[in-house]
Order: sequence, then C-alpha cells, then structure tokens
Amino acid sequence: MTSDGVAHIAGPGHRGMDLPRLTSLRAFAALAVFLFHLARHIEGAPLRLTFAEGYVGVAFFYVLSGFVLTWSTRPSLPARVYVRRFARVYPSHFVMLVVALLLPRLVMPVTPEALIVNVLLVQAWFPQWEIAFGINSVSWSLSVEFFFYLCAPFLIRLGARWPMRRGG
Repeated sequence: MTSDGVAHIAGPGHRGMDLPRLTSLRAFAALAVFLFHLARHIEGAPLRLTFAEGYVGVAFFYVLSGFVLTWSTRPSLPARVYVRRFARVYPSHFVMLVVALLLPRLVMPVTPEALIVNVLLVQAWFPQWEIAFGINSVSWSLSVEFFFYLCAPFLIRLGARWPMRRGG
C-alpha cells in the first residue's frame, strides 16, 4: 500500500497497476470494526446483533495486508518494506504506551513483564490477559502484525519453492 492507500502491484507484468478496490475493502472492514465497538456501548439488541461479528474486520485487514505485501514485495528488497513499516508504526505505539502508563490504572496494575513485552511489541505472543492487554490494550493488533511481518519473508520464500500446478 502506498501512503495514499492505493495498492500498486509490482508483480511480473503488473508494474504500476493500481488496485483501488482494496482501499474500499479496507474502508468496509474499518467500518465493521467501528460499528462492532459502537454497538457494544449502545443499548438495543438489534444494533448489537447486527454488528456482533464486526470484529472480523481486523482479521480481514491482516489477510489483505499479507496479500498486498506478498504480491508487491520484490525478492531483492523485502527488508526495506518491513523497516519502513516498523519506522512508521513503532513511534506512535511507543508514545501511546507512555500515555497509557501515565493514566490511572483502573483494571490491571502494570507488571514489569507487561512493560517489557509492550515496549518490544510482542505482548500478544503471551497467553496471559494481563500481559497481552495490560497496558495499552489496543496495541495487541500491532503485536500480531509484527509477528506476521517476522514470519512473512520465510513463508514467502517457502511458498516460492513449491511448484505451481495448472489445471482445472
């Protein structure tokens, strides 16, 4: 994805071809997640039932991001993609982590373990609720994204070794 939210295909024979429909799909997924959270705070069963599955939009973002990264990554430059993404995401994560630490703790106290794994952005890799969601609970999704970014180069190379079958 480019900064304007439009995916550019960089695969063989597709250089420069835009995928603007991906941007609209991202908007629908974001709207579904927003309405899911909104419905949780508004009384009324119809709204809650209508958007009860809206959280699936988060998984859709992961699938879409994985597709775009895999499709657009040139074998010679995969590390640059990840370094740029990390440089774009981590500063805001760190600032919000500090803000969350300054807020009064209403639910869970901050443990040293939770602080360390949140700083390292690996909190969702732990099955303990107080670690995965202990400081800035919404940053769990960045932790999961980071995990997939670590796995992607290996999975892409592994997949490239498999012969493609043609047929129908």
